[in-house]
Amino acid sequence: MLGNTNITVLPNGCRIATSAMPGVESFSMCVDAGTGGRCERASELGFSHFLEHLLFKGSEKRPSTRAISQPVEERGGAVNAYTSTSHTCFYAQAPYDAAPLVADVLGDLYLAPVLAPREIDRERKVVLEEIKMYHDDDAAFASDLAQAALWPGHPLGRPILGTPASPTTARATRRAGRSSPPRASSSTNGSSSSSGRSRSGSPRGPRRGSSRRRGPGRGSASPSSGARRSRFRRC
Repeated sequence: MLGNTNITVLPNGCRIATSAMPGVESFSMCVDAGTGGRCERASELGFSHFLEHLLFKGSEKRPSTRAISQPVEERGGAVNAYTSTSHTCFYAQAPYDAAPLVADVLGDLYLAPVLAPREIDRERKVVLEEIKMYHDDDAAFASDLAQAALWPGHPLGRPILGTPASPTTARATRRAGRSSPPRASSSTNGSSSSSGRSRSGSPRGPRRGSSRRRGPGRGSASPSSGARRSRFRRC
């Protein structure tokens, strides 16, 4: 944290940390929730990350992903989020004169999300594809395996995204399994075998490419970036 950080505590208990950077004509703002993967029970695996996704699907004032991101992007900024083991962060970066707008957007998506059932069901598929993407990335997958070995039976050893069998994605996994055509394969000795399962042991559905992009202009870092290896999952 920067040395000139000031902490202000509002009457409702909300803490606001501010830090001035003279000469910089842009700013960063975030809403940080003190809960993440380590706060989840085994039956809640992936909930924090899944909720992070859902908050970008629309709010009472801004009913769609585009309505959330576009006003900030039109001012030269960007909105994004990530989930870690200890917290979930919703943040934006923009020119300094867009601060009132950014504060309104972040406050709105955090305090007044719609959480429409239709969007919840759609997002199950998005998260399932994200899990498959990490299983296809050797460095990210090895990091999750190392954490599981270091913290057996502990929340810190569980994947932040969850698994294909998690409550957040199990329904999409079953649907993907039903829609996938059977894979035909043969071995050199003439016996048949099946390779239609991922390295995690879960059935693969039809791949549709990366599904992390949630709206116009909302790209994300590659899964092999340093942030991935440090157990942060960005949307």
